[in-house]
Amino acid sequence: MRRIPTLFASLVFASFGLTQLAAQTPVWTQFANAPSGTTPRFDNISFVDETNGFVARATGGIFKTTDGGKTFTLSRSSTGAYPGTNLTAHFRSIAFASPTRGWAGNLGPGSYDATVTDTNILFETIDGGTTWTVKPGFPETGMKGLCAFHVLDAQHIYGGGRVRGPAYFIKSVDGGTNWTVTNLTAAGVLGGIMDVYF
Repeated sequence: MRRIPTLFASLVFASFGLTQLAAQTPVWTQFANAPSGTTPRFDNISFVDETNGFVARATGGIFKTTDGGKTFTLSRSSTGAYPGTNLTAHFRSIAFASPTRGWAGNLGPGSYDATVTDTNILFETIDGGTTWTVKPGFPETGMKGLCAFHVLDAQHIYGGGRVRGPAYFIKSVDGGTNWTVTNLTAAGVLGGIMDVYF
């Protein structure tokens, strides 16, 4: 009787075991203490390390975790009190270049979320989400909303929006201090944009 080499038998068993594991259906669950529900929805997430992260939750605001998602606190409400009025933003995108410096993009009025009244496009924090300020100048270029970010490194940040147009591309090469804005719809390139990656 011929014996099967031990190594071969081990590989067959390991292969069978992996097949059985692959056949199992994964179960998705929400973090127990995350902002709950499907409305408003989770639009984007950005973790700067294993414990510190942020969630852009549409008109629910921006939430922060400092314990890897075990708990979340409201970092910025979607409703902002501006002189003489309250406006509602839809936080569609969020990205961080460091634990303290990050950006959040507003979908802006006139798209699919009729509750949005805030025309400010880009919000910035330099203190890890304790305070958020508006970066001016984007609506003046004709940009209506910001749906995506990609942080290549601490200096190079890219963004795009909006999903239902018009399509604009933004870029910073100095860590978010200054931004260039390109109208891709006017250039005949895209009618809408919802993601950016380099």
